[in-house]
Amino acid sequence: MSAHNDFSLRLANLKDIDFAFQVIYSHFYSYAIASLGNWNSDEVKQKEIQAIERCQTQIIELRGEPIGILRATKNSSTLQLDMLCIVEQYQGMGIGTIVLQSLIHEARIQKLPLCLRVLRTNPAKRFYERLGFIVTHMTKERFMMAIV
Repeated sequence: MSAHNDFSLRLANLKDIDFAFQVIYSHFYSYAIASLGNWNSDEVKQKEIQAIERCQTQIIELRGEPIGILRATKNSSTLQLDMLCIVEQYQGMGIGTIVLQSLIHEARIQKLPLCLRVLRTNPAKRFYERLGFIVTHMTKERFMMAIV
């Protein structure tokens, strides 16, 4: 059975906060320390609670088990990918690619650029480039990327 056919997205709820925080921590802690010099767990958890309460976070599930999180927000001029994280043991199965390709498709239908930002120390930049994102500008800590 292919993982491509067995994954789904569902809206996160507050029961998912521990899972979401653990995924965020495992994905971003080392990059945040390397790029920004700090990590504030309380602040990160509070931001995730707020995102869940605003219905901005989705849980990626494989055969009913949570394996990742997706957060994207839309405003009048852009679709913003805020977060795409797949638990390490499920990476490389193509699920993140399919999720992101679906978001790219949604942005094209809505005629909006799909934008994201990635810490310079995060190797995910290569993943985004493979899917067509280009660097639009950068700061000392981040690359801002988009598909237009």
